[in-house]
Amino acid sequence: MVLVAAGGASWYFLRPKPAPQTPSVPAVTAPAPVQAPAFAPVPATTAPAVTAPGAPAAPRPRTARVEKPAPAAAPVPPAVNPQQAQIASLENRAREAYARGNYAEPADASAIAYAKQVLEISPNDDYGKKLLEDAVHGGTYQVQQAIATKDFATARRISGVMGQLLPGRSDVAGLKEDIVSAERAEAAAHRPPPVVPLASFRVYHMHTEKSPADKGPYCSGTLSVLGQHLKFVAESATDGQVHNFDLACSDIREIKKNSRVAARQGGFHVRTANTNYNLVPVDPSSSPAPALATACSK
Repeated sequence: MVLVAAGGASWYFLRPKPAPQTPSVPAVTAPAPVQAPAFAPVPATTAPAVTAPGAPAAPRPRTARVEKPAPAAAPVPPAVNPQQAQIASLENRAREAYARGNYAEPADASAIAYAKQVLEISPNDDYGKKLLEDAVHGGTYQVQQAIATKDFATARRISGVMGQLLPGRSDVAGLKEDIVSAERAEAAAHRPPPVVPLASFRVYHMHTEKSPADKGPYCSGTLSVLGQHLKFVAESATDGQVHNFDLACSDIREIKKNSRVAARQGGFHVRTANTNYNLVPVDPSSSPAPALATACSK
């Protein structure tokens, strides 16, 4: 019995045992590595100190105070020179007047006037000098153009204003002389040619029947036949009475030598229906009467 029991026990413990079953576990796939976003590296900071419960908190470390930069000061504009500003304004006005052709007129708002004001403030201003000379040339051109077109009134007006603005300039004064010369030439061109007398004598016009040789009163002058007229132009008189006459040859009835009045001095008379003029030649050797009568009959 004991052997049987011992044998049974030996078989129980020595029999082959089945392998233990391993529970099936599903396969786990490792997740794909996650790439951290590309940030700039963060500087490491010191972790705050951990204090025991109930212990007073440690004081925070003192950090350096960063001062904020002061705002930049606004730029200060340069100080404006009142004189320079006035000069610039006047020069602008001078340029504008020049562009409009207002070289000398109007006198108080012309390129010459504004340029003069610039030089009164700053006599050595080169640009002001140039503006003045350009304006003078412009005004001179206007005067010359007016002369060329025979618009003498405009030429005199512009040159007169220039003379008032620039009284000391010889070139401006010369414009008036140019105008006078041009006016004279124009007048001469339109003046009729002088009439040449057909006969002309120096004579005394007797105021009484007493001859000049006998100290009778008279006026002296020139007696001529001009364009079918017999004209006497007196120049002086012994008694203050100067007589001039102009007779149409058609109204003259007779030009003849006297037989009695101042006959010895070559006296003659001119007779019309209403008047009679007694005359004596200044040159006794001349014979005015027949020559005048012939000329007046043509």
